[in-house]
Amino acid sequence: MSDQPTASNPPVDVPASGAVMSSDRLTAFRSEVESIKMGGKKAQLEGAGSIAGIAIVVVGIVVAIIGYSSAKNAGAIEEVHRNAILGTIGVVLAVVGALIWLRNSITRHLRWWMIRNIYEQREQTDRLIEAIREGRK
Repeated sequence: MSDQPTASNPPVDVPASGAVMSSDRLTAFRSEVESIKMGGKKAQLEGAGSIAGIAIVVVGIVVAIIGYSSAKNAGAIEEVHRNAILGTIGVVLAVVGALIWLRNSITRHLRWWMIRNIYEQREQTDRLIEAIREGRK
């Protein structure tokens, strides 16, 4: 793997505050980030959820197009209504599929930010406690 930060390999050395974490905290943080790079059932479920979301979007778009074209070519008003309902179902499927895909796509990224925030706050708290102790001396 490359050491360059990317969307799937975010930088872990420098917190947002600009200060470098202590080596113990940095090691713990890196191990937590590595644990996010899951394998097994949980990762497979998220991957399958993303693929299912994309598939539902595609099916929804196809159903909406079929409903629209059928309604456009329908002769009786009853057929137009049935096909309009079919088109609406297709649009709803596409929106639901997009939401499923979005949820599964950002889950890992949000986990990483949460762990990073926790470790940064711990580091800042340690520095604050150290400053308070030095001020009392």
